[in-house]
Amino acid sequence: ERVCHEKAAWYFKKIAASGKKIIVVPGNHDVLNGTAFSYKGDKRTRVETVTPAEFTEIYADCGFSEAVMKDPNSLSYVAEPVAGLWVLALDSCLYRDNPTDEHPITDGEFLPKTIEWIESALIEAAKMNKGVIACLHHGVVEHFEDERKDFPEYMVKDCVGAMMAAYNVKTVFTGHFHAQDISKKTWNGKTLYDIETGSLITAPCPIRKAKITASQTMEIDSVFVDSIKSMPDTFKEYSEKQLVKSFTSLLKPKLEKYKVNKKDAEVLAPQLAQAFITHYGGNEIKPAVLLDTKGTSLWSKFIISIKKSLVNNLYTDLPPRDNKLVIKLSAS
Repeated sequence: ERVCHEKAAWYFKKIAASGKKIIVVPGNHDVLNGTAFSYKGDKRTRVETVTPAEFTEIYADCGFSEAVMKDPNSLSYVAEPVAGLWVLALDSCLYRDNPTDEHPITDGEFLPKTIEWIESALIEAAKMNKGVIACLHHGVVEHFEDERKDFPEYMVKDCVGAMMAAYNVKTVFTGHFHAQDISKKTWNGKTLYDIETGSLITAPCPIRKAKITASQTMEIDSVFVDSIKSMPDTFKEYSEKQLVKSFTSLLKPKLEKYKVNKKDAEVLAPQLAQAFITHYGGNEIKPAVLLDTKGTSLWSKFIISIKKSLVNNLYTDLPPRDNKLVIKLSAS
């Protein structure tokens, strides 16, 4: 909703007043959202969303007005928050194809011309000896095995990771899946770290801190919101319960779609939910028993056996560690 963007920009302006620079990239819900509504009781009323042009106007002071390069075919741009450091703020969303009255498209993909523009920016950065980090909404590197197969809509379709690594980009900041997870991939001896940060609307409500040192290392740290004004003592517990509730209510109908009976779905959905919740927190520790199917029907056991590899993958923490890490940025 436009009103939400305006409120966010108002908050960003307050943050910027303290001397901090804000760099904004769009997510898949942010532009031309066909489900922009206000709610009052049971009544739902359509309200104004934003166009790409309006997005840049609202967030003009959050990167767009000071961009050193802009892609004419998307909302991608290059910011230089400090001298010598370029941030590739990339637009991987497909809002141009969003249906009018339906949920916005979850998938991410760059236009071919935008891929050309990204490479041109990387070439220019190399010529000018600029350090480069990147950020976009969709994931670039898999954060668990078979993510691209099981959840393709949460990863950008184009293999821009290989191109970034080729031009000595070491880190890309992503989101979308709401997990607090860092993963890496190496192409031709060059490694790219995908630093995925969870959402503030889902537990554990994380914030990333990244410090670039004089010795050209990036020190990644994480903090977690466990208190808000209205819940000074109970917010952490509340947010965790809400996440369990949300995942369980989401997974029960999916199990029932596979003809798992309601009784078994009540037993299995919370266990499946726990795998996602554990991945959300990062630094996953695999439990002794992945899924306890005792007392469920043979059919339910069969369905769970099919999905067991996904659960195992969610519980398996790919290197490196997720919440605290030091990354060497120099090309050597």
